[in-house]
Formats: sequence, C-alpha cells, structure tokens
Amino acid sequence: IVQRQPFGGWKKSAVGPGAKAGGPNYLFQLGTWSQVVDVEENYEQIWQDIFSKEHDPTGLFCESNVLRYVPYDKILLRIGSSANDMKIQKVKKALSLCGVTYFECEGDDSWQSHFKTNEYERVRYVDCHPSEAERVEACKLGMYLDSSEVVSEGRIELLKYLKEQAISQTLHRFGNLVL
Repeated sequence: IVQRQPFGGWKKSAVGPGAKAGGPNYLFQLGTWSQVVDVEENYEQIWQDIFSKEHDPTGLFCESNVLRYVPYDKILLRIGSSANDMKIQKVKKALSLCGVTYFECEGDDSWQSHFKTNEYERVRYVDCHPSEAERVEACKLGMYLDSSEVVSEGRIELLKYLKEQAISQTLHRFGNLVL
C-alpha cells in the first residue's frame, strides 16, 4: 500500500537503486540528477533527520509501518583517472556517514580482481563509467553499478549507500486494538 507498506523482497530482489516501491524515496531513484550549481552538501542534516533512525511516517494507531535504513556491507569505489577531488570527497563523506565499508579502486585494469571476489554489493563510479566487460561481470554476480552524477543533496546521494527497509505490523485483531 503506497506510503504504508512499501513493496520489497528477499535476497537479490534489492539489486538496483534500492528504494522501496511505494515508499517516500521511490521517485528519487527514477530521475537523472545532476549538480547545476555547486552548493554545500547537506549530508549530515539528512542523515540525522531521516536515515539515522527508524520512523513511521504514517502514524496510524492500528498499524505500525516503520522505515529504517541499513548500510550496504561493502561497496567498490571506482574513481576515474580525471576525477574531480571535490566529488571524491563528497562520496567518501557519504560512505563514512552511512557506515559503509568500501575499497577504493583506481585504474582500468584493477577492477577485475575485485569483481572476481564477489564481496561487493555495489560499485560506485566517480567521473567514469563501467566498461562493457564490467557490465557483463556485474550482471553475472547480481551487482549494481552506479555511475550517476555525484550530487550535494543528501536525500539522493546517501540513498546510494543504504538499503531501505519497511517493517509493517498490524496492531489490531478483528478490529480490536492489541495493546
């Protein structure tokens, strides 16, 4: 149910951008975002206000619909040879805030050894894009590749490093509240 019980699943059903269908962040993953002007990022504020705590945006008395955000275990950070230092620092700050373990991989050849270990859930590209060989290998492993623009808006950038979970619980039985 939209805004009450966002749809999700188990195991590799979370491969992709990650926000739950019907949840408050779902539409953010459907757009293509870019930084038009350089503004200061708001990662800490968004982390504190939204992603660091469980919350129930519905506030229903008969049903609990808790949203929480869990960091991905490991992310491979692929940095392009001409990557902008400010973008790299923004991504590292976002990863750190979210509590994600990451490995930084530079150069075009070193990614192969990291893909083979199958220990990364995602690859975040900064100022570069995956090669066809990377796409094929990631597809085999069920790994999500993100080469989108690094943005200062925490609601968009931090979601790249977090799994959105929705936990719903009925608080009534046959119309009677369970207290």
